[in-house]
Amino acid sequence: MPTWVPVVISFSALLVSGFSLGWNVYRDVILKPRLRVGFGVKRLAVEGKLSDRFLTLTAVNMGAGQVSCLGITVKKVSRKWLKKKVVEGYVVPEFNHPYATHKLPHKLNMAEQIDFYFTLKDDCFLAFKPTHVGIYDNFGRTHWASKEQTARAVQTFSALYPKAAELHHPTELPD
Repeated sequence: MPTWVPVVISFSALLVSGFSLGWNVYRDVILKPRLRVGFGVKRLAVEGKLSDRFLTLTAVNMGAGQVSCLGITVKKVSRKWLKKKVVEGYVVPEFNHPYATHKLPHKLNMAEQIDFYFTLKDDCFLAFKPTHVGIYDNFGRTHWASKEQTARAVQTFSALYPKAAELHHPTELPD
């Protein structure tokens, strides 16, 4: 047997084990489930009649395993000159809403969807005029709805309830 054969076999075994280690680290540490989050003001057509407007927050597990949705969070980012102020809060879903079917925490398998519904009224969390709305998971990450969807919902809320933000919440963020 030539003397280079054991060296080639050892080197190929080293490559295979290095690839296996890299894949296991990627799979277990980096590749975690992702949620696609949608948010907006909706209406349903029931028996030919439109329902009242309500807020809906939807999350779809886009894969790489199971994820637990633990809660809903909102954030308002305000920028003045070089200062950036961030105010965050948690929102408790309305589990008694007529369309509500899930409670938190809730486990989502791959490709499953969860919907949360909120009554649209003058003292709902949109009076705070958040810039971000999202769901946080068991991996400690927050999955945000797009800024455009949130801004559109806030704009719709402001058009429906023009005085609500001034009555219930300060217009400036606290220092």
